[in-house]
This record gives sequence, structure tokens and C-alpha cells, in this order.
Amino acid sequence: TLSSNTSTYGGAICNWSPLVAVPSLTITGSTLTGNYASSQGGGVWSDGLLDITGSTFSENSSTGGAIWNEGMLDITGSNFSENSSSAIWNEGTLDITDSTFSENSSTHAGGAIWNEGTLEVTAGAFSDNTTRWNGGAIANRWNGTATVNSTTFSRNWGGYKGGAIDSGDLGYGGALEVSECVFEENRSESVGGAIMNYAPANITNSRFESNSTFRFGGA
Repeated sequence: TLSSNTSTYGGAICNWSPLVAVPSLTITGSTLTGNYASSQGGGVWSDGLLDITGSTFSENSSTGGAIWNEGMLDITGSNFSENSSSAIWNEGTLDITDSTFSENSSTHAGGAIWNEGTLEVTAGAFSDNTTRWNGGAIANRWNGTATVNSTTFSRNWGGYKGGAIDSGDLGYGGALEVSECVFEENRSESVGGAIMNYAPANITNSRFESNSTFRFGGA
């Protein structure tokens, strides 16, 4: 367990080295809780190879409350809860499998994940994540690409657009693929109760139920 540690980059762990071109780190069966970074990565800051399995990240805070990633990050069977300023901020490559995100929050966008790199989520669950602005669970921004498969989004909230997912800034590209997902009881306060999309998107074999917004596009 790593708890209540503080730093500027990577409150608990910084996966970076001036001596190694691509540093590598594996985290297995670990708990990171209550860590803080004044700049980026409350739990972990990484620009190398990072593999996380069977671990828990809770109540960490920073820009990228649990993890700031600029490298290659693989996450399997892990839980992220009550992290602030986006549980994960991704500017690299991020693959997530069989993991849960609950009650994470952000004051900007992407309560659980801010993505401006390459993101793939498979067999995940996002519930009760919130943001003051766009994308209660996931904000896919700038030229980011997001692929989401066999994942459930429930009761996520966006204060402006995209209760569950906000994808593609207007004029900045980006792409979204959604397949065999369930969206239920997500809400935004203006546009896109479940999904707000500005960019190319392909949604297949997915179910939308009881999502809502105040103005345009309940689903």
C-alpha cells in the first residue's frame, strides 16, 4: 500500500528516468490511496511502459488523479474510485480490460478518463463518475481515438455535454468506436445525455436506456 504521499509529478510513483530511453514498471495487487501531486499524476506519473494488474487506486488527486500517462499503459482487473481531476489522464497509449471506474470526478472534463492519445476499453464498468463540464466518464479530446467494447456506463453525469462520453472537440478531429455497450441513467445538463460527439463515430450493437439531458439529445 502506498498512501498519503506527495510530490510535484507522481505523488507516489514516477516512472521516468534520464538514463533509460523507455523505463518499465509493473504494479500488481497494490493499493494506492490518498496520494497527491501538485502538477500531474496523483498516484503515478509515467512516460514509459507501465503494466497494472489487480490493483486499487482511490482518493488520489492531481491533474490525472490516479495516473498521468505519456507512454504505454496496460491496466487489467483494477479498480479506480473517488480520484479527482480525472482518474486517468492519457496522452499516450492506454489499454484497459476488466476494470471499474466509480465516483471519480473532474472540474474540467472526463470524470474518469481524459484521453488525447489512443484509448481502448474492454469489459469495463463506469458508474457515478462526474464532471463539471463534458464527459462524465470519458472525454476524448483533441485528436484522441477511443474504442470502447462490452462496457457498461451507468449514472454518470456531465455538467454541460455528454453524461457518459464527450468525443472530439469541434474542429480538432478525434474518433470514437463503441460496440456492445450499455448506457443507462446517464445525464448531462445541456447536450447528449449519454454521448456528445463532434467527430467521426461508429456505434454498433449497443443499448441506451433512461439517459437524459435538459436540451438536446437524451441519448
